[in-house]
Amino acid sequence: MVLEKESARQQILKLVEKYKRLLESDQLKDYNETRTRREFIEQLFGFLGWDMFNAENENEVISEESIENGRPDLTFKLNGRTVMILEAKAFKADLDDLKWAEQAVSYAWNQGVSWAILTDFEAVKIFYAEISPKDIAKNPPIEISYQNYVKDFDFLYGLLSKESVQKGSLDQWAGKVGKAFKRKPVGDKLFEDLTYWRSLLTKAILKNNNVAQEDVDNGVQKILDRLIFIRTAEDRKLENTNPLRGLLNSYESGDGGGLYVNLIKLFKDFDAGYDSTLFVDDYSEKWKIDDKILLEVLNGLCQTKDGYRYDFAAISVDVLGSIYQHYLGYVQQKSKKGVEIAESKKRKTQGIFYTPRYIADFIVKETLGELLKKTKPKDISKIKVLDPACGSGSFLTAAYEEFLRYYEKHQKQPDLLSKLDILKKNLYGVDLDGKAVEIAQLNLLLKVLFQRGKLPNLQHNIRSGNSLVSGNEETLKPYFGERWQEQKPFNWEEEFKEVFNKEGFNAVIGNPPYGAELSENEQDFLKKTYEIGSTDTAILFIKRAFNLLSDGGKLGLIVPKALCFASNYRKIREFIWNYLEQIVDAGKAWKEVKLEQVVFILKKGQKSASYLSSRFKNSHLEILGKINKKDAKDFGFFLNGISPMELAIAKKIKNGSKMLNEISTNQRGAPLQKMISDEGIRSNWRSTSTTIWSRGNKRAV
Repeated sequence: MVLEKESARQQILKLVEKYKRLLESDQLKDYNETRTRREFIEQLFGFLGWDMFNAENENEVISEESIENGRPDLTFKLNGRTVMILEAKAFKADLDDLKWAEQAVSYAWNQGVSWAILTDFEAVKIFYAEISPKDIAKNPPIEISYQNYVKDFDFLYGLLSKESVQKGSLDQWAGKVGKAFKRKPVGDKLFEDLTYWRSLLTKAILKNNNVAQEDVDNGVQKILDRLIFIRTAEDRKLENTNPLRGLLNSYESGDGGGLYVNLIKLFKDFDAGYDSTLFVDDYSEKWKIDDKILLEVLNGLCQTKDGYRYDFAAISVDVLGSIYQHYLGYVQQKSKKGVEIAESKKRKTQGIFYTPRYIADFIVKETLGELLKKTKPKDISKIKVLDPACGSGSFLTAAYEEFLRYYEKHQKQPDLLSKLDILKKNLYGVDLDGKAVEIAQLNLLLKVLFQRGKLPNLQHNIRSGNSLVSGNEETLKPYFGERWQEQKPFNWEEEFKEVFNKEGFNAVIGNPPYGAELSENEQDFLKKTYEIGSTDTAILFIKRAFNLLSDGGKLGLIVPKALCFASNYRKIREFIWNYLEQIVDAGKAWKEVKLEQVVFILKKGQKSASYLSSRFKNSHLEILGKINKKDAKDFGFFLNGISPMELAIAKKIKNGSKMLNEISTNQRGAPLQKMISDEGIRSNWRSTSTTIWSRGNKRAV
């Protein structure tokens, strides 16, 4: 329970008095870092309202007993988002030593966190982590001494208490200190570097090798994926030495041969040690790459020219996933200056956007999490989870962590075998983009990469294909002709026989693409196949996902808010109406997308008379209450983001009134040509127009 402010002041006063007694009796010298942290630092932040032992709020404070893998001592989270990290030191440590500040700031920056706390209890130093490494010494921290914990309690509480951080206290400080010193967040910086390195490698390979552009794209992706895997293994201390740095040292000292030749030898060593398909023989290993170019890439992965040091033990898979999802939206293009990375139409044509973690976590919790509550440990391998548009794997990594939490509840710590079983037996993904599939596989492998050992082959579970198109030459050729295979048809029951022998998936989750640009042939095929009144890919994915579920299975997707009211979504609303359990108004989950979104959860085969209405406010879930489906039917659409009280007001307004859709038709999409018969006027409308026609007057309103 969160302590009231005055009570917190009194508790901190007692803690300070205890420190003074130990100081006077010369007993502080007996306190090492662990004891200092447990008896003083954790107590201090507990009194500031943080749930230090996660008694009421799961994973609010994550404690690392060991820092040998380069992790901070304490990580503080709100609504699943890390808000600050804390590096604890023993009383005898000199907090003024710049190396401790650099360590704490590095931990925070590599986790994509703005605030790093360094403390030995005698003082609390708060660093803004979004500063360039060269500017740390120039940017003094916010510092509070133990003598002032009570004297300046309002300042301490107003800055670091859970209540204050929830209200944005640290964000307000960021606006003050972040103006003078600002560096790119780790995700933006690594994305920038990856695209630059990709451009460098592509130019060098095309210059020295006779190879097709598509092969270069795929090969460069493979090289960078391998390098990130190796750097992660290094920073997690899985190797007795630092092999990549050792390779660089040998090259710079003049030992060995060409840099790429030695790098390929390192790839072979990792293939033997981890047995991952990531390192199997690849055509890219036959290329010639200039040492100078490769040297710049390898050095940059360790530390950039401007002082940024990547710590891949601290960079989360979520950050990598977000980087890669943007990275997939970029393609190799030739320009007058050579090959450069340019933004492609992919994000527009395929609707690709990385899902915020709080949304992925919510969907996983309400689908897989609910199913696991009723699953016995002996049956855990039977639970099959699918993301039919998996991208770089954000939903699959969230599902992996949900399985881990299940194991932790039923056994103290899941062993490596249990973790590998999750990847091999529980998780499935499909994506049209082959590069996305490779990245999803990499991200999942990184989730279990905490010791040197054999890793699973994920090529069966995480596959490339078109989730919406199934069939063979006989069924597809009439629509697509001789190029029917270019559709990458994915025949679910053949590809995942072990799943459909058991009736289907227990949970389907994800963020399906929508607004994708489709050819006329594709539209004809999808209309005939799905018969759902639309070829919007979000609608098609909803129906496909529902049909892939086993009886009693749960579906959770984030889709455009149009699901709730638009006329082209009417048939899919009717299709899922009886099974809907929840609708959450997600607002604008992506700033760059004009549409707002909703999350919906349903259970196949189980009809319900009502559904739960909720909404996200700054990533925090606000539950509004139950909505009776009969009331929703009366309005003609799903009522989302409203409370029962608001519904009662809406019903009063509706009583005796007419709904707009009772007297008009709303059309949006393909170019609209409408003949007004009694006036003889033919009107042409742009594809982006939304036109309402009055039924009474037959005029455009």
